[in-house]
Amino acid sequence: MERPTTVARRAVPRYFLYGEHARRADAGFVHVETLSSRSARYNWEIAPHSHEGLQQVLWAGEGGGIARLDRAAIAFAAPAVIVVPPGTVHGFTWQPGSEGHVLTLATGYA
Repeated sequence: MERPTTVARRAVPRYFLYGEHARRADAGFVHVETLSSRSARYNWEIAPHSHEGLQQVLWAGEGGGIARLDRAAIAFAAPAVIVVPPGTVHGFTWQPGSEGHVLTLATGYA
């Protein structure tokens, strides 16, 4: 017999792009933004989340931080490239002033 859990797991939010309501991406969807444009707006903390049908490549040219990919937490310093496969729960704590780019592609991108 299983014991009931006493700690409720918090649902991981699913976004289109971080902070934006989830929606389905067109097959040819491509988006590029600077790392700081979204991260600075959220005080350099991107909470764990996932995307449906999107994959990401993050390039850090300056700074660094901690990448959380599923259950792993990995400290990194620039220069660094981080690949986030579709559906992976991920989040970042960036060093303030970090710079680079985030490329987001639909999984059906051709």
